[in-house]
Amino acid sequence: MPDGKFPLTSARRRGLIVLAGSPDGCTETVLTAHGVALGFVLRLVRDGLASVHSERVMGPTHTLDIIRIKITDSGRQAIAP
Repeated sequence: MPDGKFPLTSARRRGLIVLAGSPDGCTETVLTAHGVALGFVLRLVRDGLASVHSERVMGPTHTLDIIRIKITDSGRQAIAP
């Protein structure tokens, strides 16, 4: 837990564990499928335990902007045994 400021509830821990298992990060859809609510994701980002990255994917007929959430070093430390 970074500086002991943010309590690591079971929901926050679950979100961080899902993110830790995805080196390229997760989309909101993937996190939701794992039972991680968007509100928890936003708090993880706000608290510096996760970060948001955008990428542009070019398809044959259109371009998609994808948002990925990735765990930070602080997030990894928070779930370390």
